[in-house]
Amino acid sequence: MELAKIAIRNYKSIEFAEIQIENIGNSYLKILLGKNESGKSNILDAIDIKQKYSNRTSEKLIVDNIRRQDLRDSDEIYVEFYFRIDIADIDDKKGCYYPFIVDRVREYGKGDNLKAILKEYSAEFAIEKYEFSRIANSNNYNVSRTVLVKLNKSEARGNYFKSSSFSGSTNDLFKTTFITNLEYNKLNENLKKSLSILQDNDIAFIHSIVLNEHLLKNFPVFLWTANNRYIINNPVPVEDFLNRIDSYPLLKFVFSEDKFDSEGKIKEKFSTLNLSNERVSYEKHLSEIITKRIKGIWKDSNINFNVRLENNEIITTIKEDNNEQLFIDLKDRSSGFKQIITLLFDLLFYIKDEKDKKPLLLIDEPENHLHPSAIKELFDFILNFGIQNYVIISTHSPFFLDKQNTSRHNVVKKENGHTIVSSIDENHFVLDDYVTNTCFGFNIWNELLGTKIILVEGSSDKVIISKLIDDINIHNDIRILGGKGANVVRFARIIRQIHNNFIVIVDSDKDGQRYKKQIKEYDSSIHCYALNDIYEVIKDCTIEDWINNDFIIKEINNKFDEIMDKFGIPKGENVFSIKDNENFTIALSRFLNNYSSEFDEKKISRDFIIDSLKEHISQSVKNEDINSESIKNLNDLIIDFFKISINSTNFE
Repeated sequence: MELAKIAIRNYKSIEFAEIQIENIGNSYLKILLGKNESGKSNILDAIDIKQKYSNRTSEKLIVDNIRRQDLRDSDEIYVEFYFRIDIADIDDKKGCYYPFIVDRVREYGKGDNLKAILKEYSAEFAIEKYEFSRIANSNNYNVSRTVLVKLNKSEARGNYFKSSSFSGSTNDLFKTTFITNLEYNKLNENLKKSLSILQDNDIAFIHSIVLNEHLLKNFPVFLWTANNRYIINNPVPVEDFLNRIDSYPLLKFVFSEDKFDSEGKIKEKFSTLNLSNERVSYEKHLSEIITKRIKGIWKDSNINFNVRLENNEIITTIKEDNNEQLFIDLKDRSSGFKQIITLLFDLLFYIKDEKDKKPLLLIDEPENHLHPSAIKELFDFILNFGIQNYVIISTHSPFFLDKQNTSRHNVVKKENGHTIVSSIDENHFVLDDYVTNTCFGFNIWNELLGTKIILVEGSSDKVIISKLIDDINIHNDIRILGGKGANVVRFARIIRQIHNNFIVIVDSDKDGQRYKKQIKEYDSSIHCYALNDIYEVIKDCTIEDWINNDFIIKEINNKFDEIMDKFGIPKGENVFSIKDNENFTIALSRFLNNYSSEFDEKKISRDFIIDSLKEHISQSVKNEDINSESIKNLNDLIIDFFKISINSTNFE
């Protein structure tokens, strides 16, 4: 049984909307694209009525503020969920039909004719309908729920008979006898009078009774909104946690994952952690459990969760795999990172509570407060979460696009005050002008990034390469973007969602080769070059190795003297130099090693020194200071790749 479609009529700004739920590209993720105020949030709010109804605290659910001004009292307001039923669902022991039939046989000794009826006249769709009826003289609405069924086959008249006691209730259905036409003909006339023909509406109603509770309980809806409920801003005193466990949902979850799922069990565990070796061992155990759970729902996660018990306090920190820094307190992370963590733990809680169910996750504008690279990571996570779950997100961010699967998207726009939802025609590319102008107001990629993009590894590379291609770039609007080390891999993945044709250039050192490998593993069609692929001057070269040594030596020594004077450090007799067959990175590292103790004493970061020197080189270098063969090869590559006419350049 699968959710197939959601239909919404006259809810708030929505005149009519129909959203198909499909497994596209191995994920049930659906994306609603639209500008602000187009009505995307109204769609999610309408769908969330299913969970609101499930969580109601009384027999009736009452809502308000859903009426559009131009709506007539005679106009229907409803939300419908269409579930596709497969005949195999009848025999599914984890489904709803099988246990219902088994219970009926066990309690009342009935035969399996009901199972045969449900198979022969199987349901094509079950429609869970939520209708809104206005309460007189108010803006409030009662919400009622019904389950309707569309059969695959009709004309059941005369094939089966039922005992007259069947009136449509669940209890009556348990007691009712169902017999075949052949069995009916063998009965005497008095018994025949107690039976009546089983009709189409009877069979549809039987399906609806069986499906009723199952659809409500096993297909829950979860509307996620940004929050900070799991962010712990300060170390938590153990005593405070044990006295107010429910006030710390993150810590409560951490301990429940190790089967300490009650206040008593948690307190008992803490009483055993008196010895330091036991405490350290348990810290590691807890940290590994939570990290494993995070990576269980986010396959590509590089997040490592850490729990420490120090000085009668509980401290939670986070570290990323590619970050050499120590674990960082959650309170010190960016708002975007906190949002990802909150979503992760919300889903961990939710998956635990809704085990063996197939939820529908709704996320309204998850891109808020996130850096583009984090948006891409979050998109990949949500796409992966959609393998086993239904997910609908609303967004006005062009970074939340799946350009490989156009049909994953719906365009949401407002016309004459009415929200209209439409699918994207397969003839439209998801990033063409029709879609981007409708959803974002303009083609953000062409306007901001252009159509010719070169992604390089760092800021100094960006400046130097800009100078190297200046002659061919005067009339060709080539955009050069800097990725700053390992971020070049993330940016390449983001740009790949936008463009098929762009160039990535990385250093030929060990880091650069690793970045190239990671980019190619992500998508082998990306045109990624290490510097030595373009022009090899020395092994493991960086962009500075393309520059003449005399210029590098002079400028490094001048800039280094300036930095040392600024911090009041005597330079001494050491002078920067480059040995034969030595690349720039090794030469600079060898030189800076002479001043390690001075840097430590003044608390000067070595990375700060290196970045300052590289920036100075990139700003002061001119093309005549750079190897002419490297310039020619780079320009030839770009001219050929972007199909640039030689007449549109100043390059000879």
